[in-house]
Amino acid sequence: MYEKLRESERMRLKMQNRLQHAQEDLRAARGEEPPSPRHGSNSFRSGKDSSDTYADAEHDKYPMYFTTALCMAAFLYVYDIPDVPPFERKLTNVIAPIVWTTAAATKHPALYKLLIVGNLVFFGYLTHMLVQWKREMAIGATAPSAAMTFAG
Repeated sequence: MYEKLRESERMRLKMQNRLQHAQEDLRAARGEEPPSPRHGSNSFRSGKDSSDTYADAEHDKYPMYFTTALCMAAFLYVYDIPDVPPFERKLTNVIAPIVWTTAAATKHPALYKLLIVGNLVFFGYLTHMLVQWKREMAIGATAPSAAMTFAG
């Protein structure tokens, strides 16, 4: 039994080596560069090593935290606006924190990228709300004085 397993392992390694050489020959025929040596011999299975996936997740973690902090800062400013429509109030008070909490608990690089894009869109939306409110406040503050100068 043990001899059979050892022979099977030798055969598997031999086939793996032949497959790797065939892939290298195919790349050479296409004119592509050979794979980088850091991937090792097992990188042909999935095309991407698990350490690369972990590195992508680590790489995207910091922009995700940064954009989340931007959104939270804008969220705190929007929270102080008195006359926010109910949908926007619900969006900023309920939906955004739930999304941030669930997405921050994940470790998948695609979800990090999706959260970064979502944070940037949400930050733009919150900034738009703030700018619109500031304009309304500026118009409301200057409207009576402007009307008096024209009337007087």
